[in-house]
Amino acid sequence: MEGRRTVMVEDGDEVLCVATSRFREKAFACATERGQLLVFDLRESNNTKASLTCVLSSNEAATSACFHPKDENLAFVSVGMTVREVDLRKLAAEGKAKGGEDEVGRLVCRTEEEVGQCAVSTSGGHLACADDSGTVTVIDLDRQRKGGKAGGSQAVKRLVRDGHQNTICSSVCFRPRQPWDVVSGGLDCAVVLWDFNKARAKLRLTSQSDDPRTSETQVFNPPMVHALAVPNTKSLANHVACARGDASVAVYEICKDAVRRRLLLKSSKGHSSSVGHCCFAEYSADRHLISGGNDGRLVVWNWLQDAEGAEDLVSWSGSHGSKVNWTATLPGSSENVLVADTSNKVSVYTAS
Repeated sequence: MEGRRTVMVEDGDEVLCVATSRFREKAFACATERGQLLVFDLRESNNTKASLTCVLSSNEAATSACFHPKDENLAFVSVGMTVREVDLRKLAAEGKAKGGEDEVGRLVCRTEEEVGQCAVSTSGGHLACADDSGTVTVIDLDRQRKGGKAGGSQAVKRLVRDGHQNTICSSVCFRPRQPWDVVSGGLDCAVVLWDFNKARAKLRLTSQSDDPRTSETQVFNPPMVHALAVPNTKSLANHVACARGDASVAVYEICKDAVRRRLLLKSSKGHSSSVGHCCFAEYSADRHLISGGNDGRLVVWNWLQDAEGAEDLVSWSGSHGSKVNWTATLPGSSENVLVADTSNKVSVYTAS
């Protein structure tokens, strides 16, 4: 990767999450430590001025954000124990939105503990959030809008049994082209596949199923799941990648509620400590996978290539310099990799 430049968030606000939208090819949103949602456009010359700004909280972090896949004007942001829907048209009209609870954004969900991540389905009909109690909450957005109140029993399902009990659920994502499937990952070192329509777990995966020599009780770098990623390319839609605490990225191919193939991306050219985030590369139709770690390294994996070992699957590896919070990609041949770390900057790389 080459051509690194940075987009700076004002006031030293740490960026916790980066979100991209298929409607905005050279734009992205940031969720920050100080409760802000910021939208930047790479086509603009000013690298410190957000085109849209929304202050959702003055005392709680905005831990994650995602765009609605069908409506270019909607974004979802998790703040504290809530998820809010933000209308970007209102931000554009007002220039900057600022207010307390119930003043900025429509309340979509309220959880028992802090939300670590929110995600929206490819159809835009459902939203899921993972919280620190280990619960996965799924909201039927269409039913909720018709029924009114957020948190109504008809629109909300909570996935607990056989999931991440008594531990933090760190990540969640929907499976493309599987309308009732949602996947969660937790600090119990497990990945759980759910049928959220029936509110039941269909499959539970742990690191011991990948390598019998590993154990969830290992003291150093236990394989806790810190992030999940799914490809959008139709032919690859059965795959799920997870960033783990044992310096590896595990990729599962899931067919008919069973694992058909496992791939463990762990290499001397890769990470030396916990992998904090991973994503499939939009610029290469998901043929590459990008991971960022607590060791400050970025790795590009050619995960579809036939190889004897993971060493041969490293397409590029280099030092980013700081612990990575989030990775994301954009389409196009330049400025297509976004990396947020523990600073107030988002680094923009070019990967070919």
